[in-house]
Amino acid sequence: MMMRATHSIRAIATHLGRAPSTVSREIARHTVDPIKGYDAGLAGYRARLTRHRPRQRPKLHP
Repeated sequence: MMMRATHSIRAIATHLGRAPSTVSREIARHTVDPIKGYDAGLAGYRARLTRHRPRQRPKLHP
């Protein structure tokens, strides 16, 4: 929403309480089409697909 209102990355980061580099990285990672811009729904979907899962079994047996 703030991206569409042409706020800067620094302004968005300040509003969210995050570092500007974090916001920039998130936007770059989840922007598919430069014309459409950042899509939060798509970002959440991709994050769920790529999140790290804990191991089901330990590496070494006790």
